[in-house]
Amino acid sequence: MSTSESTAQDQVGLQFSVYPLRQAHLHAAVEAAVQAAAKAGVTVMVVTLSSGLPSEGTVAEIQGAIND
Repeated sequence: MSTSESTAQDQVGLQFSVYPLRQAHLHAAVEAAVQAAAKAGVTVMVVTLSSGLPSEGTVAEIQGAIND
């Protein structure tokens, strides 16, 4: 193997999710996320959009769990 080749041991992958609920304009959030990730190097982004939203009660429960 040449020095320009990398092995699986040399690479690290990361996956995380951010859910910007009830935002009027998601385009700016998606663009900002891509630009921030790209500063660290080669980037692949997968975006899932949903037309349904959780109820106010579900959002409050999630936020409460985070704040505890």
